[in-house]
Amino acid sequence: MSVRLAGRAAEAAAVAGDAGVLLGIDFGGTKMAVGVADGQGRLLARERVPTYAERGAPQALDRALELAARLVGEVGSPVVAAGIASPGVVRPDGIDLAPNVPGWDRLRLADAVRDRLAVPAVAVDNDLNAAALAELRIGALRDADPGLVVGLGTGVAAAVTVRGAVLAGHHGAAGEIGYAVAGGPWPGTMLELDFSGRALDGLADSLGLPGGASALAAAAERPGPARDA
Repeated sequence: MSVRLAGRAAEAAAVAGDAGVLLGIDFGGTKMAVGVADGQGRLLARERVPTYAERGAPQALDRALELAARLVGEVGSPVVAAGIASPGVVRPDGIDLAPNVPGWDRLRLADAVRDRLAVPAVAVDNDLNAAALAELRIGALRDADPGLVVGLGTGVAAAVTVRGAVLAGHHGAAGEIGYAVAGGPWPGTMLELDFSGRALDGLADSLGLPGGASALAAAAERPGPARDA
């Protein structure tokens, strides 16, 4: 998926220019980010909204598309192509391993974006794979081989890059490390339950550190209870 995403994004950027704009939507279990850019990737408009995961997938998708339509309307140019990032393993007819938003597995994101916004070209990929692809092209992984991107959000995931490409794995789940067994005696717990952004927020709260995971990370730079935890 990442190779196709890169190719289609490059083609779209080449023709965008004055003819239209590019749309990006990053779906997460806690927040959703929408951005509109020109053909050179310069952001023209962007906004974040909460996912409200407990309310289910349909309302999250609907609100994200409503926000995208508003931002595109404010920019005033048609969308040439859209790139969509989602947790989990993206299939044409659904999404596997994305349990944090009930019903997310039944969504067809490309079809929804194409139908709602009349976008001719839509590419959907795993969020960490998309992030790793961006780092390979214009970011911290340009001179790294192999490379690694780790994401701590509502869940935990990773992406591995080798020879300028993102490794999807045989079933597309190479970076789904959140399901790995972590800590304690067998059977232990899932890494995601111990070390996601949400888990770190909870740990910070238990230690009396206002500011969540970021405050915990700052406190852990010094010897003491936060580092030990």
